[in-house]
Amino acid sequence: MLETRMKWEGGAVKEKARDAAARALFESAAALLQEANKKCPHRTGYLQSTGRADVDHSAPAGWVSYNTPYAVRLHEHPEYRFGENREGKWLERAMERMRQRLVEHIKRRLDGELR
Repeated sequence: MLETRMKWEGGAVKEKARDAAARALFESAAALLQEANKKCPHRTGYLQSTGRADVDHSAPAGWVSYNTPYAVRLHEHPEYRFGENREGKWLERAMERMRQRLVEHIKRRLDGELR
């Protein structure tokens, strides 16, 4: 009779998957920030310079944020008159444009890491 032995590596695989997901989320958030900055209001450039992509490795979860007291106000009022090629809702609209590409990037990254 042939005996087969298998070593369970569940913990290592789970950790590898979490790390891969965090990297993929960070890459996606960074790409989203870059796209959003193309439409971010830009009078002096300060708002755009506060844009940040980050990830919580323990969740994992990724996000993009802008750190000024007026970022939300400008984002949520697309009726404001912004400079040429700039708009309100710049982050939300960038996400709408990129959603499928970002999802596919995360899938490919996880697939590649877990093979």
